[in-house]
Amino acid sequence: MASMGKKADGLGASRVSHSYDTNPSEDVPSIDTYPFEDISYIETDPSEIQEESVEQETRCNESEFDKTGTGLNAQPIRDGQCLKETRCNESEFDKTGTGLNAQPIRDGQCLKGTRMIFNLGNERKRIERVASSSMTHTNTTTDQLALLSLRSQIISDPFHFLDESWSPATSVCHWVGVTCGSRYQRVKSLNLSNMDLTGRILPNFGNLTFLVSLDLGSNNFHGNLPQQMARLSRLKFLDLSFNNFRREVPSWFGIQFLRRSIPKDIGNLEKLSFSNLGNNKLIGSIPMSISNASMLETLILSYNFLQGNIPEGISNLHNLNKLTIEVNQLTGSIPISIFNISRIEVIGLTNNSLSGNLPHDLCDHLPILKGVYLSNNKLVGHMPPSLSNCSKLQMLSLSGNKFDGPIHSNIGSLTNLQSLYLGFNYFRGTIPQELGNLVNLVELTLQRNQITGPIPISIFNISSL
Repeated sequence: MASMGKKADGLGASRVSHSYDTNPSEDVPSIDTYPFEDISYIETDPSEIQEESVEQETRCNESEFDKTGTGLNAQPIRDGQCLKETRCNESEFDKTGTGLNAQPIRDGQCLKGTRMIFNLGNERKRIERVASSSMTHTNTTTDQLALLSLRSQIISDPFHFLDESWSPATSVCHWVGVTCGSRYQRVKSLNLSNMDLTGRILPNFGNLTFLVSLDLGSNNFHGNLPQQMARLSRLKFLDLSFNNFRREVPSWFGIQFLRRSIPKDIGNLEKLSFSNLGNNKLIGSIPMSISNASMLETLILSYNFLQGNIPEGISNLHNLNKLTIEVNQLTGSIPISIFNISRIEVIGLTNNSLSGNLPHDLCDHLPILKGVYLSNNKLVGHMPPSLSNCSKLQMLSLSGNKFDGPIHSNIGSLTNLQSLYLGFNYFRGTIPQELGNLVNLVELTLQRNQITGPIPISIFNISSL
């Protein structure tokens, strides 16, 4: 219905509900990261290995070696056979900085290089299975310790979600809110949203290096976000909204505080596609380095205390489809380049102190724009004539600014428009008859302008108003 009172017409403070696929293909660690102490394995053609005659300390008889099927007698064994200490002199080793003395021996010679060589075959598959099992056990323990550390900092769990489930006696993959990958049983998703938890996040949370999705939204987490979270390089979905994070925001998110000197580099999380830090108590400015997060599709920073300008670098986020930085203390003009992000659907900047004009060609490069939320700023100038090119526009909120000039008649071509807020400006002239073409219009506000003339009868024919 038509309204004569001022109303909040931004995106609102409700928590974003986001369904995110947390089953991406799991990154497979390189085989030379398997946790053996003395040897590591690489794929190399044995024919490429150069041989060099060297003096040996001790050498087992050929019959005492464990055959590997490679033609190399390179596997010392125990219990009456050659022990592992049988090696070439250390001075003959090819130094790699690994500290490994694992030189295989053949025909009285040391093979050059410090790594064991295995062809593809049954033996290699056996070794990979053993290595994978060992790595899974080690890293699952790492994930468990990181989560137990988080639990130790939870000072309030009123519904006992973690008290009853997060036990060292059970697999971390069976804990409430935890989802593991099928191959390596590493924690890939952590969802503790809406549990009314109160606590802090410790630095070793950054050890959850296989984490793809993290949702701690709608709780009472407080304090700093540790710098070690920069290690979560696989992270694609991040929701920390509706908490009490404040003070230092680490460099991995790239917000520099006015009260602290923090490096500015969001590029550490290059795979991040969804980020919601709204409804916290963050202060400071948004750095240019945010442009490094090239995979970002959703960026929500609303309801904080951010200051300064919107960085031009945001226009480099070519995959961005939702940008909301509402209810902050931003100043300066809106970068024109934002209106060149062709995939953007929602631009939400209400309740700041933004100034300047909107570009005349605002809608010439935004074919799928659905929502423009710019109310309660200090914007000036005329309504962009290109608005009629935003054919999918459903929400246009320009109220509470200093716009002047006429309301263009071609706005009547926006037949998908559901909400039109133009109140509390300096628009003049008459209300165009073409507004009656907005057959899907639900809300219309035009109060506190300098409009003259009669109200078009066509408006009263819009049944949805």
